[in-house]
Amino acid sequence: MTIASYRIARKGVEALDAEGLVVALITRSGDRSAWRAYQQWLQDGNMPAPEVAPAAPVLPVAERVERLWAAVQMHWDATARDRGFRGMQDALLHTGFAHGMRADAVALGQWEVACRVHIQQLRADVIAGTRPVPTPAELIAELPALAIL
Repeated sequence: MTIASYRIARKGVEALDAEGLVVALITRSGDRSAWRAYQQWLQDGNMPAPEVAPAAPVLPVAERVERLWAAVQMHWDATARDRGFRGMQDALLHTGFAHGMRADAVALGQWEVACRVHIQQLRADVIAGTRPVPTPAELIAELPALAIL
């Protein structure tokens, strides 16, 4: 085994071959000759490569789409608050009562349903691979418009 260089690792030092592939993990408590060879390599003026950060886990597409719901819910709640409600659930509770805010409450409820239909189609398209997962801002921008009388 020919060692070309070393790289710092979480549990010690990784010995790398000429192609940069890890050929051994060297620790102080492990193979003493490998540790001495690494120490000599350092004394010869070499510098180990920094630790490679682990890649961020890639979430499955369906889970990434599901995480968009939080942004949509915040958008719905903010829009309902702009119309005088405490949030979207509060608006939906007001759809069944005759009062001055009922028309807005009904419009908000219809808008939420239209948004849900749009999001379900988006989810199907993303899972089918016919479109990429949008960012929260992109998704909110493409939601159906709210029609308040």
